[in-house]
Amino acid sequence: MDESLRPENRRDLSPDRIAAGFAETVRNRMTFAYTLATGFVFGGLMSFITSAQQVFQDTFGVEREFPLLFALIALAMSAASFLNARWVRRFGVVRLSHAALWVLIGVSGLHGALAVLGWSPLPVFVALEALTLFVFGFVGANFNSIAMEPMGHIAGTASSAIGAITTILSATLGLVIGQLYDGTTVPLIVGTCVLGIVARVVLWVTGQKSRDEI
Repeated sequence: MDESLRPENRRDLSPDRIAAGFAETVRNRMTFAYTLATGFVFGGLMSFITSAQQVFQDTFGVEREFPLLFALIALAMSAASFLNARWVRRFGVVRLSHAALWVLIGVSGLHGALAVLGWSPLPVFVALEALTLFVFGFVGANFNSIAMEPMGHIAGTASSAIGAITTILSATLGLVIGQLYDGTTVPLIVGTCVLGIVARVVLWVTGQKSRDEI
């Protein structure tokens, strides 16, 4: 495959050029807003990955069935990825991802309320976590695409910067929420909801619209 980057946008591989590209990435309002939002939303996913084994084995007493149940929940997110390729053409990347974020907040909020009240047995937990990750499948990839939209001229550097920021942020948040495990599902579920709300606030504060304007 030929190089797709136009000659005038090609840069030498030097520390100064890389630093300048990273600086340009974080200075762009839309790119940085969606990068942060992606990191917070991914923090919910990392929280689930970090806490899943403890929740299934210690909270629900499920050991042998844990891999199967974990796979079923993960399969929901995979299914969303397939649907996303179709729905993003129909609804637009911004509208679809913003709507999905609201649904994620609503589902995790409902699940959190049930967990606090002690009404989240294993079947309910699996079903609502699967629905949460299903909706997540319409948020993460699309937010990343929107963040990259203004960065086509430095796509490689911007992608690296966005990936580094979201990975560090989400891994740190996942670790923190994982350490809050108290024998119940409450920290995981409420933490996911709170991170979704924070992501929504970041987009609102930075003036990111819910309609396609990019």
